[in-house]
Amino acid sequence: MLPLCLYLLSLSDGPSEWDIAELQTVTWVLGIPHPTGFPLFVMTGWAFAHLLPIGTVAFRVNLLCALCAAAACRLLYETAVVLTASRIVALVASVWFAVTDAVWTHAARADVHDMSLALCAAAIYAGVRFFALRGIGRRFAPANAPQGDTVAPQCDTVARFDKLSAGSQRDTFLVVSALLWALALAAHLGAVWLLPGMLWLFAVALVTRRVSSGVALRVVAALAIGAVCYAYLPLRSWWVVSHHVDPASTLAGMENGTFIWDYNRPSTWAGFWREVTGSDFGASKAFFAAFNLLQLQNAVWEWFGSLNAQFGVYGIVAAVVGFYELLRRRWIVAVFLLASCMGTAIFSYGYAAEGDPDRYRLLSFWFAAVSIAAAYAPFARLRFLQVPRVVFTGFLVASLVGTYVNTAAVHFELAKSTNQQLIDRVRRVVPPGTLLVTLWPSATTLAYGAYVEGTFADRLIVPSWPSSAAPHYLAWSKVRPVYVLSTEAVYAAGLVYVPWRLAGGTYLYRFDPKALRGGETGRRNVRR
Repeated sequence: MLPLCLYLLSLSDGPSEWDIAELQTVTWVLGIPHPTGFPLFVMTGWAFAHLLPIGTVAFRVNLLCALCAAAACRLLYETAVVLTASRIVALVASVWFAVTDAVWTHAARADVHDMSLALCAAAIYAGVRFFALRGIGRRFAPANAPQGDTVAPQCDTVARFDKLSAGSQRDTFLVVSALLWALALAAHLGAVWLLPGMLWLFAVALVTRRVSSGVALRVVAALAIGAVCYAYLPLRSWWVVSHHVDPASTLAGMENGTFIWDYNRPSTWAGFWREVTGSDFGASKAFFAAFNLLQLQNAVWEWFGSLNAQFGVYGIVAAVVGFYELLRRRWIVAVFLLASCMGTAIFSYGYAAEGDPDRYRLLSFWFAAVSIAAAYAPFARLRFLQVPRVVFTGFLVASLVGTYVNTAAVHFELAKSTNQQLIDRVRRVVPPGTLLVTLWPSATTLAYGAYVEGTFADRLIVPSWPSSAAPHYLAWSKVRPVYVLSTEAVYAAGLVYVPWRLAGGTYLYRFDPKALRGGETGRRNVRR
């Protein structure tokens, strides 16, 4: 509850910009966002935003993400409890993870990676529980049995019952792990990097003869659920096009879909492929580059730098010690955690198109926090020496407090900032019935005003570089008056500067066909 309380206090109730505002808008209109489509997040966000009458739509979507991030922290605690002997250490490690800058930044805003993190962490936790259930579990032990990894049955009947119960739990955790991974894939296809860990999980299950044909079928069915979620993309795209939901789809140059409503037009096979693979952003190239040994070496080295920014040098030392302890005591689980959590982080260092790579590293930081908690094991073995254990726990608490002090003020201040002012100011100078071309960061904000608030209604938003869209201005002007909003001066034929300079050095232009015929350009009309 503590991480959730912190996140709630730092949630913004207004529209943001970039991908955050896009997700705040797409979930409300049940649209199609940028790759990889995030069908589960969009459908869940739509239900959450419409069924929860609390605050603004932006606040509701932010709240959904905060709940997901808090769930990931709780799953970290539960995983650490399974792997360590101290609930206090597990609690401190999970809260420390919650207040790191990367986690808190993404938890307090609309970000699909929060849901992906929660589902991936849940899948990993279910896998850890599967590994932990070897022999007869404590939960099914007789009341007078000794506590330990296994217990001696009192009679053959009890033994058969306990073995059946433990086996049933193992099957359940295996299927649940597969289902949660499938849902994580439906939330964000970046969860594909859990594949090595999941293969390890299923391989161990097969080698130890823990999987029957019935369980295998349930695992396949669970994985199929994630694939079914992606049917949302072509079906919704077809509906948007056939029912003319987005009037911008009829404009010249929009044959491949429109942002917010029908990105990439996944109702076509080519559009569906672009949407789910992110090929337009070089995701495929970055995926295969992650297997380059030289890049792998550089990525690991740089990851320790990112880890240092979150947990500090002492945190790195504790994580290394903890992972060594996991390898020494439960190497099968250690390999599973490493294979599941590090792939997406390695991918992020080769993904040049990503402007916020830390969100791809959240799961690796989660793994590091689990390892930090596992570093308590050497001290737990000192049963008659309380001082080392107290010192280690105190070190974790001091590190948590230090991290909180360094990050809290910034995040509480960010809760007060929104982009509502941009919507209000542009609305006053851009008349209704117009088409506004602007860059992606402001386009998503204005789309929130147009499609969620309704205060920017009857205006079409087209995200594009103003110079790239210039060839279409003349055709678009025959349908609607065209305006261009840019953070830099734009020199294109036909653009006339509107004498109103917005906050932040933003320029506004109006496309005038007469100026185009007269050979005038925006250069002549820009104020110096």
